[in-house]
Amino acid sequence: MSQPLDPERRASLRFDKVFTVLIESSDYGEMSAVARNISRTGMLVEMPAPLPLGSMLFVHFHVPGAPEHIVAVGEVIVVD
Repeated sequence: MSQPLDPERRASLRFDKVFTVLIESSDYGEMSAVARNISRTGMLVEMPAPLPLGSMLFVHFHVPGAPEHIVAVGEVIVVD
């Protein structure tokens, strides 16, 4: 007999930590945001005003004690 699928089961593990990030978009400039629920395939970014679907952006993560920050490149695929 097969087990029912867990609704919380995801294709990628999620890192449930909150980060303050800088969002940079060539069309919309720079803005502070909060990133959470980070995985290999995406993340939730909470912003005062969401960017339009399809917007390309850079997400800058500051790592305490590190001389440089980490930059992820992304595209807005869901607006809630």
